Amino acid sequence: MSPALPQSSVQGSILWEQRSIFKLYEIMKRMKKWLILLVLLVGCSLIAKPSYELTFSIADTGKVIDGNVYLNGNFLGRTDNGWLGVALANMTAGKLNFAGYYQSRPFNFSYTIGQEQLDKRHLKFSVDKSSLETFTMDFPVTGTSEHIDGTVTNNDIFLGRTVNGKLEVPFNQMREGRIAINGTYGGKPFEFKFSVDENTLKNPETSFGITKTQLDEELFNAEDLNRQQIEREIVDLVNVERDKVGTPHLKWNSNAAAVAYGHSLDMAQRDYFAHETPEGLDAGARLKQSGVFYMVAAEDLSLFENVRSDTNLSKESVDGWMHSPGHRAPIIDTDKLFSDAGAGVVCTQKTCYVTLVFVGNERDQSAQLPSKYLTFYYLYDPNFGFTMPVHVRVQVKSDSPINAYFVSSRKQYDQLVSGQPTDYLERFEDKTSIDEEFTVTPGMGLVLENKGTDAQVSIHFDYYP
Repeated sequence: MSPALPQSSVQGSILWEQRSIFKLYEIMKRMKKWLILLVLLVGCSLIAKPSYELTFSIADTGKVIDGNVYLNGNFLGRTDNGWLGVALANMTAGKLNFAGYYQSRPFNFSYTIGQEQLDKRHLKFSVDKSSLETFTMDFPVTGTSEHIDGTVTNNDIFLGRTVNGKLEVPFNQMREGRIAINGTYGGKPFEFKFSVDENTLKNPETSFGITKTQLDEELFNAEDLNRQQIEREIVDLVNVERDKVGTPHLKWNSNAAAVAYGHSLDMAQRDYFAHETPEGLDAGARLKQSGVFYMVAAEDLSLFENVRSDTNLSKESVDGWMHSPGHRAPIIDTDKLFSDAGAGVVCTQKTCYVTLVFVGNERDQSAQLPSKYLTFYYLYDPNFGFTMPVHVRVQVKSDSPINAYFVSSRKQYDQLVSGQPTDYLERFEDKTSIDEEFTVTPGMGLVLENKGTDAQVSIHFDYYP
């Protein structure tokens, strides 16, 4: 039989046991919180751990690069230090895009995700360094499969020559301003210019498209135009304007045309545009220098730049002259001074010089010739300042019979007046109509004599090449 304990000892033992149990409960309670927290942390870690890891770096250097990641157009997230975790449910086959900015320039790289990639948990993507640090230019002929090749400059600084229409240059060489490409296409030279601004340079690649129409116009060379046809059309259109006001047509004068062409060529070769040459020769002086006879002369000029294939040089020349009083005057020719004309057109690349030379080679005389009178008319006035022989057609009409003498000088006329015997080149007696052609030299003339009743006489002189 166990000895009995004092009442106080029993109570103390019970109290100790209760306290021990309470402490153990507190310990267990605290451990439970930590265990729950540990379970939660482990569970969250297991839940948050991505099924796929995507990393992005620059090729050759291994330097990480950040940007937004899209899969089939759906945003997956933004990388942090080149890394992005993606849940299993969000990864599928398709097109993955990686887009962002590098040195203030936008980039967008595309990758194909197939089953081979999906079988991996860690996908590594490489970004082309040259695409980030270069500027690529493309020069296509839009609407075709063609590209043009040539030398490329940026603000007149040489960048390089395209290959298959493309040129890649370091981005730091590019400046805002102008891009120009010069070359040949089909053996013909071309030059195209484009503007580049800050926004253009932000793109790693820019296409400078050229339409087929633009290419055709650039390759167009005005030297290929049918200048002889244009020259004739100019005189034809001038005659249309003369018709409107009742002025006789101008005759085509090949000698005047040669002088006109010579002046257009001289202006093109020596790069000036004026009625007078640098030596001070005007149209009249140039006609004389070329040995072209005239009694009065005038000239119209036109200059065309950036000529296109659809430019109507003849029409635009005449239209322009008709809107200028000084140029319009010889076209309308109210005094009927001009009888002939010749045009000369010279084109170099896309610039054309047009010269139209007017000459007066016809004149009319009329007189009342009393009975017993003689009168003299120069066939070739020595005051004209020419020395070469010229051809002239003389037409005389009279309402009464008259005599006509073709003489070598005015001296023979004086002899006829004084009744002295004289030699003459040709004589026509008792005529009311004469139509003859002569080759004349300075000083030669025509004497008309009326031995009958008073006569009304008209004379037409027509000098021709």
